[in-house]
Amino acid sequence: MKMFFALILSCASVLGADTNVQVTTTTRTGGVRDAGIYRTDVFTRAGHKDLVCNTFTPNDGKGTMLTQSFYHDSLLVGTSIMAGPQVQNFVTEAGSPYSVQFTFSPSKKTGFIYITAKDGEILDGFTCTNGIFYPADSHLIAEENKKINLGHFLIAH
Repeated sequence: MKMFFALILSCASVLGADTNVQVTTTTRTGGVRDAGIYRTDVFTRAGHKDLVCNTFTPNDGKGTMLTQSFYHDSLLVGTSIMAGPQVQNFVTEAGSPYSVQFTFSPSKKTGFIYITAKDGEILDGFTCTNGIFYPADSHLIAEENKKINLGHFLIAH
């Protein structure tokens, strides 16, 4: 149950960050013998699905499962599955017109996921804290693209 409240509080910080990003949350209880709490957070950017977080917390509070699906322009690009604090897998969608890049700190507690066009332009980004991703502010994505464009300019000259 502690993890569930931590997830609720951690999602609150994103609500006022970028007016281009909106989140809708639904919560329900149930499952086999009222097994636990199911929560879904759907983030949209400029009206398009951007990130869907599905969390299941069993009533005993042990074994929280978190699935995070990453989109660009409502097209699924990849999925992160976290079963407990030590296990996190990431699967990219075959045939996607986009690439996915990861950057994590040595502790693996913070990081960034970039969704890029095949030419390297960053189209979307997600920040990570303690294994939980949120859509990055639009200005951060623009700043990263400026760095990439400056790097290409310096290499070409």
